[in-house]
Amino acid sequence: MKDCEGCGQQTLNEYAWVIEGDGNYWDGKYADSRGFTRKIGDALRFARFEDAETVKHWLLQAHSFALRTVKHAWINGEAK
Repeated sequence: MKDCEGCGQQTLNEYAWVIEGDGNYWDGKYADSRGFTRKIGDALRFARFEDAETVKHWLLQAHSFALRTVKHAWINGEAK
């Protein structure tokens, strides 16, 4: 957390890596096309790029050609 400059409030900034493809995000519930959602808030978040890449390669191998690992920011709980 850090103070919002001039507003007297604290902001919470979180950063994570997510696996995404074609406007969908992997939620980790299934290792196939059923495991994707359009809601970024439901995406499985990885602290490290390497971890997301490993999951993408080993669990989502059949889909990995169309997927990418992207860093996202959540500011006060809202994806940016």
